[in-house]
Amino acid sequence: FRRNAINQLKMLGCDVRCLESTSSYHQWLVWLRTQRVFLHDEGQKWMLDGKSVDRFAAVNKDVEIAAQGCFVLRDSGADIELTNYGLDQIPCIMTFDSPEHCVQLACEIDNMDPSRADDMITQSVEFIRGMKGWNDMKGILK
Repeated sequence: FRRNAINQLKMLGCDVRCLESTSSYHQWLVWLRTQRVFLHDEGQKWMLDGKSVDRFAAVNKDVEIAAQGCFVLRDSGADIELTNYGLDQIPCIMTFDSPEHCVQLACEIDNMDPSRADDMITQSVEFIRGMKGWNDMKGILK
């Protein structure tokens, strides 16, 4: 799926870059700050008791990405988890339901008025900064 969406974006003339998997976590965060859109697809499924189950347990990654000022395009199966955790309030996290929809959203972001994009990024970062969970985690880690 990801390869299909990336190929479609390239055919539309979008500048698509991938970070080497050998990069450190710090390098990944720095790299995110230079990106406009991050495609996050957890399309693979888990097998539990012989049943295929969607895996959407990585919404924390979406929050990390949006906190760096990058738009996140996430497979729509994550909608439930994003809503359950209140993360659907983060404007820079958007969900798609097909490769075509993903490409459409990427193009909309690419053509977005810069002041609107800045407003969405600021709202996202401020929302994340204000989330109570971050403060809870600081207390746990002390």
